[in-house]
Amino acid sequence: MNEIYNVIEKNKDTYILSNGKQDEKLEELKSIPLSKRSDKSKAKFLFKNEVRSNQKIFEKYSSKFSKRSDNSTIEYIPIDSALVNYICPISNFYAISVYLSEKTAKIVCGMDYVLFCEKDKTYSEKSKFKRSTSINDNNNNNNNNNNSSIYYDINAIKKETKWSDVSVQQISYSPNHLSLISQSPFANPNKQLDTNFYYPSSAGKGIDIYFIDMGLINKHEDYDTYKGTSDERVITCDAIITGNSVHFTTDEEKNNCSSVDGIPYHGIMVTSVAGGSLYGVAKKANLHMIAADNTSINILKGFDIILQKAIPHKTVISLSLGNIGNYSTAEKFKLTDLINKGFIVVVSAGNDNINCCEDKSSSNFYTFTGYRKAIAVGATGTKFNGYGLNIAYYSNYGDCVDIYAPGTVTYPDLESGSFTGTGFSSGTSCSTPLVAGVVASIMSEYPEIQFDNDKMKKTLIEMSIKNAIDFKDSDITNDTPNRFINNGKQSIYYLDQNVQCGKNSKDGNICSDGCCTKEGKCISFENHPGDQCFIENGCQSEFGYCTTKEKSIEECEKELK
Repeated sequence: MNEIYNVIEKNKDTYILSNGKQDEKLEELKSIPLSKRSDKSKAKFLFKNEVRSNQKIFEKYSSKFSKRSDNSTIEYIPIDSALVNYICPISNFYAISVYLSEKTAKIVCGMDYVLFCEKDKTYSEKSKFKRSTSINDNNNNNNNNNNSSIYYDINAIKKETKWSDVSVQQISYSPNHLSLISQSPFANPNKQLDTNFYYPSSAGKGIDIYFIDMGLINKHEDYDTYKGTSDERVITCDAIITGNSVHFTTDEEKNNCSSVDGIPYHGIMVTSVAGGSLYGVAKKANLHMIAADNTSINILKGFDIILQKAIPHKTVISLSLGNIGNYSTAEKFKLTDLINKGFIVVVSAGNDNINCCEDKSSSNFYTFTGYRKAIAVGATGTKFNGYGLNIAYYSNYGDCVDIYAPGTVTYPDLESGSFTGTGFSSGTSCSTPLVAGVVASIMSEYPEIQFDNDKMKKTLIEMSIKNAIDFKDSDITNDTPNRFINNGKQSIYYLDQNVQCGKNSKDGNICSDGCCTKEGKCISFENHPGDQCFIENGCQSEFGYCTTKEKSIEECEKELK
């Protein structure tokens, strides 16, 4: 780094701007103590490393470079430079950021120990739309009681999902992204579907979800930390990374941080959807924000913070970022480091209605889906059409998109100054944290399993609902996987489902759809009744469809043939 700094200093005349003046960043060269030393061979810079700046590392580097081979000492001068600075270690090399002119770029990139050079880039992926509303529906009840109006069956849900316990959130706001992920999209459009969100009661407890985004204001009622209870969790901003600066937050900054001017609405949205107590999937997960501007360099620094501080196999990283036409070797290898270490990374497919899976030689290369390592998420609409869901018209696609999730969400709106207001937003930026929340819920429900990125990707694919997305009115290629996110509960409940049937019912009701069980319940086949429709198990054939185990096997064999 000292040699590179010397190259910049010797060629400072190549940093002349079109107006004839020298680039202001080179003013740094005039102010540093080293430039005043007559014998620079006895003095070098010790460049500040804000991400990994701790006493042990400082002592390690100080002792390593404190003496020359001839035992004469070298003075190391600490410097916080805007021209040459650390990014992070990646695999078996180190990434640094250097401010280069065309001439110095040729010199530096040709040095023997420089593996490759690539330009910094700025990410463009943000929510497709944003609109504020006046919704204020905070109904977050867990209805595991004996209310006679309850039409769903908690025991049946437990049996279907294998969850240790089930929580139910009643929701009346729209758009309702949560109910969509806890039931099959193949619902009967002529019936009144319930809008509840069914989820495992563990709800991400003990799992950390990290975000690299605009920032966070955690004072909205959606960010309940359950203080003083057994479910107490952390919702915090850990660091702010802007320009060349990395700042680890303290005190009030942990509750209110931003890398942009104004309210960090995008960061608020992603944290809310992944783990908010009102609008989130994993309502008990710990939420960690790293507020960063959208440069590749600072995303890498954010990755390095997570790599140092987070717990492998207990951490999900949600990235609602993306950029067209920019392959980065550094990003690919750093992403590999995170995944190899045991972190699960979920990324957005992007909002450009293109194939986001092209290789690095293509002008359509898309970060991060193009690296084909993380779990890539596309977006759908939020209304069932009887055949499933339509793909969102803006969503990217391709064979690297692992799963689709609802692309329009409700989330806290703080722009009005209210800590109770809500708005809604659309984009793959929204579908991505939804999947991250499902990931956290799976990890907390099965703590004995050591999930890694590949194992979680397979789990999500197995749990997904296949062929539930309508691609027919889009330009999507046949190699795009047709998978819709599901949290483990596919059964469908309608608001009139508490009507009983059979000989013990008030009017001897007959089930028009499905079978009438021994207990006198109408169960539709889309709710996977299992052996409850077998005559051997008491199915009431005069009040609905029933079959036998033997006949069922015969019909199955015919279908297979």
